[in-house]
Amino acid sequence: MRRFQEVMHPAWALEMAPSQHLTISVGSGVILGLLTRSWIAGVSCSLVGVLVDLDHFIDFWLNRGLSLDIQEFFEFNYYGNSRRFFDFLHGYELIPLLWYLTSLAGWPNARLGLTLGYAIHLLGDQFFNTHLNRWTYFLAYRLYHGFDAVRIVRRRPLTVPDLSKSHPDE
Repeated sequence: MRRFQEVMHPAWALEMAPSQHLTISVGSGVILGLLTRSWIAGVSCSLVGVLVDLDHFIDFWLNRGLSLDIQEFFEFNYYGNSRRFFDFLHGYELIPLLWYLTSLAGWPNARLGLTLGYAIHLLGDQFFNTHLNRWTYFLAYRLYHGFDAVRIVRRRPLTVPDLSKSHPDE
């Protein structure tokens, strides 16, 4: 169980963990909601900042086959070797498209929240996920390289810690 908890929140890691995305997304959503006086802007910012990572399930399934094993999913994301690196929802090129599509709905506060939450998510990944090439968050870069993880991922994100030894947080 301890290993699963560390995979869920590897406090000793620089790479973005789900808890970090949740904190950044909710925090930015609260701030945006207060600044715009719109709960729609705040909630949409918070939600998209977390839900965009659902594309990691697609990567997991395409690389490992259909499985609903959550522990295996998190181990794949933090320790696994992938043949392909898709992350279809992670791409700066999608920001103008998201802005345009949400403008069609006629809800300016939702447009602002969704687009800002998405951009903040990408910037957090860009800054903290140093194991990836600096161009990784451009969908065109991944497409150009055929989504080949060997050409996109600079190094494995984390190594499996030896839990029998002292942990940096202890």
